[in-house]
Amino acid sequence: MNRKLSRTDIVVLIICSAILVMSAVLLYLEMTLSYGEGTGRPVGDVSYRNRIVQRRDPAQVVWQRLNPGDTVFDGDSVRTDETAEAVIDLKDGSKIELDPESLIVLHLREKLTVTLVKGSAIIRPGSRGVVVERSGRRFTTEAGPTRFFVDPLNDKDGEIETDGTASVLADDGTVILRPGESLQTKDGKDRRIRRGIAAISPEDNARFFYTGDSMEVEFRWQAAAGTTTVELYAGAPLEKNLQIYDVQNDSRLVLELKAANYFWRVRQGDEVGPLRRLRLRRKSSPQLLMPRPEAKIRIASDPGYVSFRWKEEESASSYFIELARDRSFTDRVAYQDVRRTGLSIQLSPGRYYWRVLARGSVPGADSESSISSFEVVAAAPSPSGEAEKPSGKDGQLDTDAPASEKAPGPAAEPLTLLYPTGVVDMTGKNFLLFRWKGIPAERTLMLRDATGTVVFQTRVTGNAFTLTDLSVLDTGVFRWTLESAKDNAQAKFTIVLHENLAPPELEIR
Repeated sequence: MNRKLSRTDIVVLIICSAILVMSAVLLYLEMTLSYGEGTGRPVGDVSYRNRIVQRRDPAQVVWQRLNPGDTVFDGDSVRTDETAEAVIDLKDGSKIELDPESLIVLHLREKLTVTLVKGSAIIRPGSRGVVVERSGRRFTTEAGPTRFFVDPLNDKDGEIETDGTASVLADDGTVILRPGESLQTKDGKDRRIRRGIAAISPEDNARFFYTGDSMEVEFRWQAAAGTTTVELYAGAPLEKNLQIYDVQNDSRLVLELKAANYFWRVRQGDEVGPLRRLRLRRKSSPQLLMPRPEAKIRIASDPGYVSFRWKEEESASSYFIELARDRSFTDRVAYQDVRRTGLSIQLSPGRYYWRVLARGSVPGADSESSISSFEVVAAAPSPSGEAEKPSGKDGQLDTDAPASEKAPGPAAEPLTLLYPTGVVDMTGKNFLLFRWKGIPAERTLMLRDATGTVVFQTRVTGNAFTLTDLSVLDTGVFRWTLESAKDNAQAKFTIVLHENLAPPELEIR
């Protein structure tokens, strides 16, 4: 029996169709949104990032995650999520501190140009100054740091705030703001402000790292004598997160705070001080994963490779691994700076002690692991007089295994590495499969990064191996080799990682 659509059904169908069309339009705009073309020349490097920060090349539609040490290029868009932040050190000596929920575009012109599309950022210019585009207007900031802010409710409104040393110039070179002034734009109208209250410390965008449950923070300001109200926002400057402290005839307040993003400002009557950002991060020590404490590591040859792994620290830009024969580390046998959380080192039999220092790119972010020890021993000789071949999961050589028998065959098939080669997208994957063809035999698989450092090593048989410990990997170029007494081969591949955050809000015009 046929049933006619009711008026309600038709309305629902129209609404669903409209939502589908609108979603398709927004997706198309997100994929094609561009703020100009770039030359692809390096502009600077990410020196610090907290949580998820991404970049996008103007010729691409996908966003790639940025890690400390990664390079950004002319034409790149860089964005942060609602809790992320980043510091970008530029090649001209300038520095950009990008706040949560912000989006900028970098351009190399006569002067470095930063387009602030969304959110806020502190620009610390180099000797030549930095041009900042905001809401269709161009400004040049010189000398000290300047904060640029775009109103989230209306991208035509916002604020520019200087400290006691910075100046801001218009496109024609005239001075808009002198040191200590702010420019507020509301409904297309500018208003210049010189505040009667100065926030002294913590300085804007200060980052404190601490151990324990909380830390003591001192707030200081300069204002007239009398009652002062300190407003502290946890997470975001919203009324529901507001804590108020009244201070009588003093210009300081000490609070015990836990890890979070904070905003604070001072009020005195109708006078309102500037809004300042403060980040508190709880410091944790790198956790050593492998070798396990007091482990005995068997090696087939002297020296032999031993794999080291540790847990990633979010605030670390690099790691310094130190290896010694004594607990006081006076008899060091190896030390190296690395960006990833693992590598392999050749060692001879003996007892060793090791530790890892996580290096942060901002003051106070360094943290050191505990000291762990292990012993390297030579593999016991087999009845044939040869040393038994060690084996183990993901290259940790701590058990004995018999040598594999050679597969018979009428003709020797040349060893050929099949995968990985070329560009390898590791987005969403939790393993990496290595495949090759040739006569099955026992071989040594070694993985090296772009610097030639061995980051992984194990013995394999057959024609495939699955790497599940992805802590040894990172984005970039790697080389892997298979070696035996009779043959060897090598191949190169590049790891890329694409992560899709929710797209920034777009305005359809």
